[in-house]
Amino acid sequence: MDSENVPPPHGASRDVASIADSPVLRSWLVAGVLLLLSAVSIALLDQACSGFISQRSMPDEISEMLEAAEHFGTPYGAVLILVTVWLTHPALRSRVSRTFFAAVAGGLLANLVKLCVSRTRPRAFAFDQSIWSSFTGLFAWGAGGSNQQGFPSAHTAFAIAFAVMLGELFPKARRWFLCLGALVACQRVTSLSHFPSDVLAGAAVGLLTARYFLGATPMGLAYDRMERYYFPGHIPVPAGGLAASVSPLSISSPAGMTPLGMASAEAARSL
Repeated sequence: MDSENVPPPHGASRDVASIADSPVLRSWLVAGVLLLLSAVSIALLDQACSGFISQRSMPDEISEMLEAAEHFGTPYGAVLILVTVWLTHPALRSRVSRTFFAAVAGGLLANLVKLCVSRTRPRAFAFDQSIWSSFTGLFAWGAGGSNQQGFPSAHTAFAIAFAVMLGELFPKARRWFLCLGALVACQRVTSLSHFPSDVLAGAAVGLLTARYFLGATPMGLAYDRMERYYFPGHIPVPAGGLAASVSPLSISSPAGMTPLGMASAEAARSL
């Protein structure tokens, strides 16, 4: 029998293929891995890593770079980037609101978890104690102030949600945006604002929040309707993002323009 005519096997291989083809399932899988790594980090890494950092100073050049990257995980940095997108890519203006509020929602959700799970930040933790004593209670609702609101990292949740949303618009830069999110996570650890487990959990929160704003989710469909209403001439961004619709050919040859490429060029000429 010709092996090429044998139908693909059922079972585990098909399940793996379905996960690879589904952004939602991939996101849940990655988020689950991040949460598992967060739990492992609490047990094995947090005390050693943050204790080491607390006893040493970071080189100025690295510290300044990380401090600059931190703003990728704040609304201020997001506004600066999205204003640039608004001005330079008119065809993407309808997606600016969704991108911004998905990131904000990631940060807010992480802050909500902080109110429910109290954890001492590394800068206020006595490292001669067990790492488990950094968790100081449940449902304290902010008692103890900022120093007791370490889990998870809201900066990281914001940054990863923002990175995922920007990656939907600019797929060729998706890994770069995720690298910026990782730099935000590193800054939160090196500044002793969070333990490594906090930023891993924050990354999981940000990833799942961003996914909720995309595709056929209730929030994604609601934004689809709002974008059609407020931008009646809006041409939806394809799955491949802006890069999939504006190719070098479409830039050099009007005949080769896709509809979104023509809309973008026309909007640019009208500015």
